Amino acid sequence: MQTTPPQVRPEQRTAPDAYVRDWVRDIRAGDWQVDAVLGFCFGCVYAASIAEQVTRWQQPAPLVILFDPLLTGTGFLIREAQRALGQFTPLFSADEAEQARLRTAGAARTGPDGVLATAIALAAEYRDIGAVAFARLGLREARGQEMLRIFDAYLSWLSVAGQIDPGPVWRDATAVVSNDYLNLARQEPAVSAASRLLGRTAAADASHADLLRSEPAARVFLKHVQARA
Repeated sequence: MQTTPPQVRPEQRTAPDAYVRDWVRDIRAGDWQVDAVLGFCFGCVYAASIAEQVTRWQQPAPLVILFDPLLTGTGFLIREAQRALGQFTPLFSADEAEQARLRTAGAARTGPDGVLATAIALAAEYRDIGAVAFARLGLREARGQEMLRIFDAYLSWLSVAGQIDPGPVWRDATAVVSNDYLNLARQEPAVSAASRLLGRTAAADASHADLLRSEPAARVFLKHVQARA
């Protein structure tokens, strides 16, 4: 099954149902009984959307288990864009690097569509700033366009998630959270906003990076799956 995120640009304003359409279509075409839907990080938002759609034709509803769930916000988008552009710092003068930082910071938008609008603005900034960096690197145009598509797809992955309300599903789900997640609960908006929507949480003694391969997380997962069976 193809699990690669759709290769769409933020400015295409792809609706959540259209974004997950291929994933859901493959599930239904396979005529499978879906026992559980798992999500990790921002993928937990899409897990909620997929579970809701599966429930339209299947009962009982699938079990939903989340691992370090996060919610998208404009601040996170800005930081991710600055991190991506920071890779070009050796190619820029100090003044150029500072201007790039200020331009991405200035891309923040507010309002009901703030996350999507911010993603659209950041995609434009990345294209402009990236074009200069690619030229200085001597990249072929095709390679530069490939890098732009990758970043556009990542921004879309984050911004479409910002259009989904996972709350109703998350309140009935089980969230397995790492030590890092618990430590960031009061500092990182992507974590604190998500944690307020969670129903049941279970702590796993592991880092965020190791969560999905940790024995504590596996034990929690098996406990809930066996209880459901």
